[in-house]
Amino acid sequence: MNSIIIIATFLISLAIGIVIGMTIRKKIAESKIESAEQEAKRLIDLAKVEAENMKKEEIIKAKEEIMNNRKELDQEIKERRSEIQKQESRIIQKEENLDKRSENFEAKERELERQYQSLEEQKNQVDELYKKCDYIYVQVHLTDKTRGMIDKDAFSKMKKGVILLNFSRGEVVDNKALKSALESGKVGQYVTDFPDPRQLDFGGTPVPLYDYQEEAVDVLYRAKYGILQAPAGSGKTQIGIQLAKTYGEKTLWLTHTADLLNQSKERAEQYMDHSLIGTITAGKVEIGAGITFATVQTMAHLNLAKYKYTWRTIIVDECHRVCKSADGLAMFEKILTNFAAPHKYGLTATVHRSDGLIEATKAILGEVVYEIPPEAVADKIMTVSICP
Repeated sequence: MNSIIIIATFLISLAIGIVIGMTIRKKIAESKIESAEQEAKRLIDLAKVEAENMKKEEIIKAKEEIMNNRKELDQEIKERRSEIQKQESRIIQKEENLDKRSENFEAKERELERQYQSLEEQKNQVDELYKKCDYIYVQVHLTDKTRGMIDKDAFSKMKKGVILLNFSRGEVVDNKALKSALESGKVGQYVTDFPDPRQLDFGGTPVPLYDYQEEAVDVLYRAKYGILQAPAGSGKTQIGIQLAKTYGEKTLWLTHTADLLNQSKERAEQYMDHSLIGTITAGKVEIGAGITFATVQTMAHLNLAKYKYTWRTIIVDECHRVCKSADGLAMFEKILTNFAAPHKYGLTATVHRSDGLIEATKAILGEVVYEIPPEAVADKIMTVSICP
C-alpha cells in the first residue's frame, strides 16, 4: 500500500513537474514571441523612418533639380529678352535711318527736279541761240556732261553756214557730227585751239548715199570693226569711202587686184582731195596723206613693221577674195596682224566660200556687222532680159 502511495505521489509530482515545466516553457515562448513582435515592430518603424527619410531626400533632390532647371530657364529667358531688345533697338535704328534716307532722297529728288528744270530752261535758251547766231563761241570745261555736247542734234538746230569757234577741249564737239556738218555746209567754218590730230579733212564733195547706205555707214562706224555684206550694185565702195571720211583718219584700202585698186581709187577721187590719195602697187610705195590704195601682193613684200602705226583705219575690198587660197590667207594675215589700226573692215558681196577660208577672214576682221538686203537695192539695179 505504501508502495502504491509512493508511486502515486511520484506520478503526481511528475505530472505537477511536467505541468510546471510546460507552464514555464509557455511563458518563455510567450516572452520570445513578445520580444519578436517588439523587434518586428521596431524594424517596421525603423523601415518606415528610413523610407520617409529616403522620400524626403528624393523630394529635396527633385526640388533642387527643379530649382536648377528653373534658374537655367530664367537665364535663357533673360538672354532671349536681351537679344529681342537688341533686335528691337536695331530695328528702331534702321527705321530711323530709313526715315532719314527717305527724307534725304526726297530732298535730292526735289533738288534734281529743280536742276532738271533749270537745265531745261538753259537748254531752251541754248537752242534759241543755235537758231539765231551766225557765230557760236564755245568755252566750257571738259567734263562727262560737256563731252560731245555739240553733237548732231545741236548742229541740226544751227543756222546754215554758222561759224563755230571752239576754244574748249576738242572733245566738246562730236567730230563725226562736225564732219557731216562741214560737208553739208551747215557749218561754214570751224576754228579751234585743240584740233584732233587724227581728224583729217578729206575735202572733195559729199558722198551721195541712199538711206540704206547711210545706215550701213552708221552701223559700221559704231561697231569699230567687222564685215559689210552688200549685194552687187548696192554701192559698197561708196559706203567704204564715206566710212573713211567719217573717221577722218589715215586709211589703208586693200584690194586683191590692180584693176580693183584703180576702180576704187577713181571712185575716191570723185569725193576726196586728190592730193590726199596715194597708192602702193607694182612695187611702188606712195603713201597718201589721207587714204592709200594698195594691193595685198605688194604690201606683203614690204617691211610691215615700218608702217605699223601709219594707218588707223583699214578697209579690205572684196575681202572674201583676198583669202582665196592658203597662200593668200597667209599674206592677208601677215599684213593685218602687223598693223596697229584699231578699225579694220571688210567689204564683200558674200561671205560664203566652199573651202571654209571665210572663217579665217572673220577671225581677222570680225563677223558680219551689217548686211544690206537684196530688196533694198532691187529698184536700183538694171535688170537684163533676153528676147526670144
